[in-house]
Amino acid sequence: KKVLFVCSAGILRSATAARIYARKYNTRAAGSSSYALIPVTHELLLWANEVVFVNQENFAHVARKFDLDDFACTTKVLDIPDQYEHMHPELIKHFEEQYEPT
Repeated sequence: KKVLFVCSAGILRSATAARIYARKYNTRAAGSSSYALIPVTHELLLWANEVVFVNQENFAHVARKFDLDDFACTTKVLDIPDQYEHMHPELIKHFEEQYEPT
């Protein structure tokens, strides 16, 4: 299974998720903003079986750029605030509580 995690910059929240779920899945991290280290692209959306957005804002930003119905991936939207450093225990706890792979 290929899972793309999306936050704003692609370096804290989504990178944490990609790292913790990499033991089970083929994961990547990307960002929805113009300053993202690795921005969400058409190719990444084609690659993914599932796209997990860390919050509604990130989902909305990507949905304005791409018609997500054009891709075969499923989408999930979590509710994780942008207040944690990479691999912070509370951030990991949020993912464990909110993300259940399909």
